[in-house]
Amino acid sequence: MKIPEIWQLETAAMLSQIGFILLPEEALKKIYHGQQLTPEETQLLDMHPFIASDLLQNIPRLEAIAKIIAYQEKHFDGTGIPVDAVRREEIPPGARILKVALDFDTLQTVGDSKSKAIAQLKQRAGWYDPAVVTALEAVVWIEGKFQVRVIPLRELHDNMILDDDVWTTSGILLIAKGQEVNQMIRKRLHNFAETAGVREPLQVLVPLRERLS
Repeated sequence: MKIPEIWQLETAAMLSQIGFILLPEEALKKIYHGQQLTPEETQLLDMHPFIASDLLQNIPRLEAIAKIIAYQEKHFDGTGIPVDAVRREEIPPGARILKVALDFDTLQTVGDSKSKAIAQLKQRAGWYDPAVVTALEAVVWIEGKFQVRVIPLRELHDNMILDDDVWTTSGILLIAKGQEVNQMIRKRLHNFAETAGVREPLQVLVPLRERLS
């Protein structure tokens, strides 16, 4: 999957719900509590991606974001809205990611735990890009096992996992993200810190059982 630029995805997520301005307050309350909408309210809800997309598509540099938002309710199998022939990988990657993220958030809003919400997503056959759901499941698993910390080099310990690339102060990549810290890695980084310099702070994943105080 070709991932859109991060700023595009973040902007699409922030602006994805602006079409809700058309919905009456009572309908918004029903959506928040997971209650059934009337046919008229459902019709207004189905329009919200297009309202937002229409507002954005003529703004310079936001054309791609407008398309992501327009397809945010499209199912991976081609059903959903908009009603057209676009399906599977033809759906903008950002829209596929946004669809999973929004539905995951909605399920948690009505009371589901993260694990239950993911189980619900996986039961909705054809709705989501399987690769996106798998990636979300991996992120949730990591969140349950690790805590993200930003620390100085002197606090780096074994069994932490580098959550970002480590660079020298001159811009040379030392160690790629994802590696588990051990004595050899710590020694290498300390040596470079004394000679070439290391960019700090470092972003790491700390196992919860060894969480720093």
